[in-house]
Amino acid sequence: MWEPPVVDMESPEAPKVLAKACKDVGFFYVENHGVSKDAMREVFRQSKAFFSLGIDDKMAVKADRHNRGFTPMHEEILDPSKQVKGDTKEGYYIFRELPTPSDGEEDAARPLKGPNQWPSEDLVPGWRATMQSYFTTMHAVGVRLSGLLSVGLGLDPSFFESCTSEMAHALRLLHYSAEVSDPAKGVMGAGAHSDYGLLTLLATDEVPGLQVRLDGEWLDVPPREGAFICNLGDMLQRWTNDELRSTVHRVVNKLGRERYSIPFFFELNFDTEVVCLPQCCSEENPAKYPPVTAGSYILNKYSQTHQDFDGNQQNDEKSP
Repeated sequence: MWEPPVVDMESPEAPKVLAKACKDVGFFYVENHGVSKDAMREVFRQSKAFFSLGIDDKMAVKADRHNRGFTPMHEEILDPSKQVKGDTKEGYYIFRELPTPSDGEEDAARPLKGPNQWPSEDLVPGWRATMQSYFTTMHAVGVRLSGLLSVGLGLDPSFFESCTSEMAHALRLLHYSAEVSDPAKGVMGAGAHSDYGLLTLLATDEVPGLQVRLDGEWLDVPPREGAFICNLGDMLQRWTNDELRSTVHRVVNKLGRERYSIPFFFELNFDTEVVCLPQCCSEENPAKYPPVTAGSYILNKYSQTHQDFDGNQQNDEKSP
């Protein structure tokens, strides 16, 4: 059985192994990341507690114009050209906590920037504290991992640190229904797509379903206990002029079992301009993509895939 390469964050070889994985596959396991098993168990327990609530309680925190909150089953369509209905999953978006516009912070009035929505403490005690703690922990993991990647690529070790300082990341809780997927008929757990930002760190339960497309073939990515499944986003592929891979992937439910996963999207600051790195282009190999700001790219992608999203900004940028 094929498996992605393994990156041990404590190994002195980590930068080299990581850079090779990013060039060859774009998917890899991350071990020795520093997140405790207890923390992982608790965030999954709380995720399941929320999704077990009745639909009225979940819809009370339905995602708002900042795309924070609950997204119902089938609301997202990641591959509209192939799917006959939305993904067979429901989700919950959590971003860095910001004040409302009335509190006077300019950022709060911008798309994707505002206060989070939180379910009632009476319904899911400790839920907010668990999610905020996990968000902070995962930011630290993302900083470490992106630093290792910088070294592996021959960049300054802090290359990514300044352009991720706003913590514009997205923590997303996902619950896939037990409906069996049928790709030939356009029924998918999650349609085929590449991720939009910098890095994705995925925690998943023991139920398989994730697949990556390599050399025209769909390959299963088995869960690996204690490890994150990590993949690159479109920003890194654009930055490096396709030297690094933002690999297309999907979720296919073969077993007829429910599945829970928790991706953490480690993102660039909203206004970061992504321009091809000088060492990745030349007269013989010119830049394949025009400059783009990270925020406008993500807004455009959300507008294409979330039926209920209105970010008030759209941008027809070329995708990898």
